[in-house]
Amino acid sequence: MKCKRKTDGRKMSSAGKEALRLWVVHLIEDGASPEALAKTLDINPRTIYTWLAKYHYGDEALKTRPKPSRPPKLDGTQLSRLASIIREKNPLQLKFPFALWTLEMVRELIRREFDASST
Repeated sequence: MKCKRKTDGRKMSSAGKEALRLWVVHLIEDGASPEALAKTLDINPRTIYTWLAKYHYGDEALKTRPKPSRPPKLDGTQLSRLASIIREKNPLQLKFPFALWTLEMVRELIRREFDASST
């Protein structure tokens, strides 16, 4: 049976996680026990040892990295315009075959209005 942790790092901000990693590593450098810190902070000891291994390469190794993702095809202004069109217009008014918006019709609307591919 898995025991439920009292803390959940997924709920922390990126800056908070980064600060925690650096703080723990610096405490260990000052003589704190990794196992004692792991128990006190409710962190898996292997996680702390991973942070220590990364810290070997410097503070930058413990910093949060941006998550890789595809850049958005529409900017904020275009998205706002798209939302307005969908809210205010019936698809039939825009020469679509149905009166309810479908994903395919929204894709086509993006192609028509913004000359951008949504796929």
